[in-house]
Amino acid sequence: MISCSALVLVYQPHPPIVLVTPLKEKEASQLQVIQILARLAELGVPAQSITLICIGEHPGIARFGGLGELTAEQLRELPATNACARLSTGSATLALLLFGGCILYLGFQAWFYRVATRHAWGRRVIACLACAGAGVTALWLPPLVSLALLDIILITLAVVLSRVHQRLDNELRAT
Repeated sequence: MISCSALVLVYQPHPPIVLVTPLKEKEASQLQVIQILARLAELGVPAQSITLICIGEHPGIARFGGLGELTAEQLRELPATNACARLSTGSATLALLLFGGCILYLGFQAWFYRVATRHAWGRRVIACLACAGAGVTALWLPPLVSLALLDIILITLAVVLSRVHQRLDNELRAT
């Protein structure tokens, strides 16, 4: 599994606009990407001219620590690599980048909670299935809608899990 250290947005027709944000499995990072893409849409930047670059490793660098380690030439070559996803309706690469990590993470968490505590695992399975369904639907959705869908799933999961864990905490304190 390749971990993504950063997301780069490249806008090509004019001098390139390159936006870099750390990619973490947190709602705030995803929300930041949505805000950037929404602002570009407001400015009239067509989605087809934006490329997402997700890089977690680079050939020739054994312990890749991030984009700061790359030379200007290596940065210029990134859009031609396999780490790219063109923003257009129906991108399988974008769907995998957005939903693949969440599915693996939530699936593992569900398994762990099932084995270790026998509590609070079912909601994670439901969220995992919702991400899988949204990933399939993302093949036909515009990228911004796919990002918004992921955020809705993750924010809903955070709210639901906080209630589940609070209820579980109250039950354990009562016994």
